[in-house]
Amino acid sequence: MSATGILGRNAGAEWTRLWSVRSSWLFVLGAAAGVIGLSVFVGVSQGASAPAGGSPWRLAGIFGLLGLFAILVLTTVAATADHATKSIIPTLQWTPQRAIVVAARAGILVLTAACLGLVLMTAASLVIWVFAPQLTFWSAEGAAALAGATLVYATGGLLAVGLGLATRNTAAALTSVFALMLVLPLILQAFPLDWMVHVIGGLPGSGAFFFLLGEGPGDTRMTASSSSIVLIAWSVAALAAGTWRLLRTDAT
Repeated sequence: MSATGILGRNAGAEWTRLWSVRSSWLFVLGAAAGVIGLSVFVGVSQGASAPAGGSPWRLAGIFGLLGLFAILVLTTVAATADHATKSIIPTLQWTPQRAIVVAARAGILVLTAACLGLVLMTAASLVIWVFAPQLTFWSAEGAAALAGATLVYATGGLLAVGLGLATRNTAAALTSVFALMLVLPLILQAFPLDWMVHVIGGLPGSGAFFFLLGEGPGDTRMTASSSSIVLIAWSVAALAAGTWRLLRTDAT
């Protein structure tokens, strides 16, 4: 079988592995309930006061951030589950080409993260717009918010996959992902040091905040370009570390 055929076979297996367990559906349903429920609350309570001509996408970014963390949990758990259960052994016996295993897993999980995130954010924007029809549902601002969110969800999913493969431990991977994406950007801004602004701006969570909320944490002066570079660099580095460990060390 060709390398393309093997990759397709593994991608199908990863898709089945992801959606054949109840926890994946529970994560998705929980995220959807939280995001849509909060969107209804905001739409009902603040819809009448929303400025005419504004965009619901920026408001939806707050709930898009909530959905991001649920999706990160889903992708992290999926990336580490077979190491916890030792099913990684038959996986690699079935496909000894470990690079193909990594490519299939990363591709399926990143695609899933991006699609789920976009569906949740679009649903939140639509709900807010229903309660505040004076807003403009589709505009240049909405397109930019959607493009930024796509980058955040895709790179966040890749970061989770990479750290999951690198640590091979669900708790360690989740701790690392949440520290980089949420905890450190918020904690470090409390330190009144000039150089700390540069440290915060170099964290992937700051890029996620910029694209979803419109600004980085604290006094960081982030731009779309700098945020994109930070997110892509961290996700690629994490995947490289995870791939290196799977290729160079024993799977167990």
